[in-house]
Amino acid sequence: MVANLGFGSLVITFLVTIYAIITAIIGERKNQYKYVESARLALLLTFPLITLVAFCIIWLLTNGNYEVQYVYNVTSNSMPLYLKVTALWGGQSGSLVFWAWMMSAFTSAVTLHKWDRDRDLLPWVIVVSSVTLAFFLSMIILFENP
Repeated sequence: MVANLGFGSLVITFLVTIYAIITAIIGERKNQYKYVESARLALLLTFPLITLVAFCIIWLLTNGNYEVQYVYNVTSNSMPLYLKVTALWGGQSGSLVFWAWMMSAFTSAVTLHKWDRDRDLLPWVIVVSSVTLAFFLSMIILFENP
């Protein structure tokens, strides 16, 4: 159940990121700020979604749900709690989730900045950061699903 919630959140995060890329490009091409603002809000949404993914993995790790292959590979019953929590980045797939989470956090912080003076740069900041985040998310979904 928790693993399905995490995977569903991961897929939704990827789709929201693709939406942010497309709407930022449309907003730049049509010179309409409402599309860019929609892309900015979509990019802000990625942070709570990827945080939910990370919390789901940490929940699985701390509760010893060994039916999930990632939990089976990186934890054991004899590990103390702090090591189970830090086992999030103990394997490649969890490490990719952690890096995607950090990237989403920094990108959200950047997009919260007042962009009134540099409004023409915002769509490209969104596109570049969203493409990078989408790359990480696609690697997680397609190749290294925890």
